[in-house]
Amino acid sequence: MLKKTKKTQKNSGENIKELLKHQTEKLTEIFDKRIQVAQEEFNGINKKLDSHTKTLDSHMY
Repeated sequence: MLKKTKKTQKNSGENIKELLKHQTEKLTEIFDKRIQVAQEEFNGINKKLDSHTKTLDSHMY
C-alpha cells in the first residue's frame, strides 16, 4: 500500500506540473493576443494623428 501511495503522489505531481505548463501556455497566448490588439490600435491612432498633422501643416503654409 505504501508503494501505491508514493506512485499516486508521483503521478499527482506530474499531473500538476503538466496542468501548470498547459495553463501557463494558454495565459501566454491570451497575453500575446491582447498585446497584438493593443499594438494594432496604437498603429491606427498613429496613422490618424499623422494624417491630422499633414492637414494642419498644409493650412499653416
